[in-house]
Amino acid sequence: MISADGAYVPLLKGQWAEARTVALGQVEQEASSAGGQEIHVRHLSYFSRMCDAQTFANLAEVETQRRGVSQAKELAAVTDGAE
Repeated sequence: MISADGAYVPLLKGQWAEARTVALGQVEQEASSAGGQEIHVRHLSYFSRMCDAQTFANLAEVETQRRGVSQAKELAAVTDGAE
């Protein structure tokens, strides 16, 4: 599972800047106490930087490589639909 988002954070003197974060995790299905199935995301890791989108994408590639995203059989992207 991969999820990317940004949040504006306050800086000094009333200025704001966008901090970008990508979260990576492993999706696991397990039995629930009611006898059904539950989906959980485990083994989470995060990467955050305050930089422009292209620089962030380039820098975040290190974490996606470390986590083996390119080797995943399936990938779920949790996004808000932004470009």
